[in-house]
Amino acid sequence: MDRLEQAVTSLLETQIAMQHQLTVSQANFQTQMTKLAERQVDNDKRWFEIREELNQVIMTQSNHTKILERLTELLQDLPERVKEKVGFKP
Repeated sequence: MDRLEQAVTSLLETQIAMQHQLTVSQANFQTQMTKLAERQVDNDKRWFEIREELNQVIMTQSNHTKILERLTELLQDLPERVKEKVGFKP
């Protein structure tokens, strides 16, 4: 009986140690998951900011394109307007 009692005692001690290790592991896992969730929130905020900045850049680029198109039209008409202004007649 003495060996059986030792085996049972050893089994119980091992089970307690494993349960403790499982509890520690679960706590560590939960901590890591919380940190991951916090990082994900930060990443989502940053991506939103980047998309907003990109939209602003696109709008600015669109405005610049319109301005350049208008300037191109003005420059194309410039020689004729100068001729009219100075009274040049062919």
